[in-house]
Amino acid sequence: ESVDIPESSMESLRQAPESMKLRELFSKQGLSEMFGQAALQAPDKPVAKGEQWESQREISSELGTFDRVQKFTFEGPTAGSPTQVISLKTEMQEKASSESGAKLEQFKGSGTFEYNAEEGIFTESQVDNEMVTSKLYSDMLIKTNVTSRIKLLLKRQ
Repeated sequence: ESVDIPESSMESLRQAPESMKLRELFSKQGLSEMFGQAALQAPDKPVAKGEQWESQREISSELGTFDRVQKFTFEGPTAGSPTQVISLKTEMQEKASSESGAKLEQFKGSGTFEYNAEEGIFTESQVDNEMVTSKLYSDMLIKTNVTSRIKLLLKRQ
C-alpha cells in the first residue's frame, strides 16, 4: 500500500555515479510499481480449486498505452503441505501506439503465489515477464528482448 525510503538511502543513491536509473528504480513510484507486479489481487469471494478471477489496469509507457490483464487461478493445496498455490498469467493489450514508434511485439507473463494456511500469510511470490520490443532507427529495425523476474520471500519476524 505504501513505500517509505530512508533519506540516508536516497542520499547514497544521489551520490553514486551514473545513478539516475537506480534513483528511478528506488523511488517511491519505482518500488511501488516493482512490488505491485509481484502482488496478488485477491478475489472478491472465496474460490475453489481451479476457479479463476481477473485484475485489469491501464499501463502507460514509452511503448504506448496498454490494458494489463492479470488472470489468477487457485491451484489448491500442495500435497502434504499447508501451502496453497495461486498461478498467474498476464496479457498486455495495446490501447494506443507510442508516438516514438516503439512497439511491443510480444509479451508473456506468468507467476505463482504461495500462501501458508497454518501461518496465515503469503510466503512467496514470483512473477516472470518476457517481452520483445522494436523501434525503427534510421533504416534499421532494432529489436530488444527483455526478461525479468521479481521474487518476494516473506517471513514473520
